[in-house]
Amino acid sequence: MKVPNLFPTIPNTLEFAQVRLTSAEKSLEAAKQEWKMAKRKRREAKLVAARARKQLKRAKKELTDARIVFASTRQIYGRPEYLPVDERHPIHPIDVNGINKTAGEWYHLLYGQVYGIPVCVLRLTNTYGPRMRVKDARQTFLGIWLRLVLTGEEIA
Repeated sequence: MKVPNLFPTIPNTLEFAQVRLTSAEKSLEAAKQEWKMAKRKRREAKLVAARARKQLKRAKKELTDARIVFASTRQIYGRPEYLPVDERHPIHPIDVNGINKTAGEWYHLLYGQVYGIPVCVLRLTNTYGPRMRVKDARQTFLGIWLRLVLTGEEIA
C-alpha cells in the first residue's frame, strides 16, 4: 500500500524506510555469504597447513641432512629507509604479500630452531624466468626492460 506523501519536497518516510530495510537485508545476506566463504577458506588453509606439517615431519625423519630454503621477497622491507637495502634494514611490509612473507620467514626460522633443521631465507628481487610477466609494469623494471627488448622498442 502506497502511503500518500503530504509533503512532496520530503521523501515519503515509509518508502524511504522500506528502501533502507531492503538494502540492509541485502547487505546482511552478502555479509553472511562472505562469512561462509571465509570459514571455508580458513578450513582449507588449516588442511594445507596440516599437510605441510606432516610432510616436514616426514622429511625430518627420512632426510637427516635436510635443509629448508624459504623464498621470501624484498617487499618485507617496505619503502627503503636507506640504500642499498641490506639484511640489517628494518622490516616494514606495506602490503598483504609482504606481511605474509614476513610471517612465513618467522615460521620457518622458528621451525628450524625447534626441530634442529638448518633454515635459509632468500629475499628475492627482480627474478626472471619462464611465466614471467613482461606485458605490463607489475614485475618492476626487469619485466619492462625485457618487454622493450623483445618488442624492439627504444630503451631510454
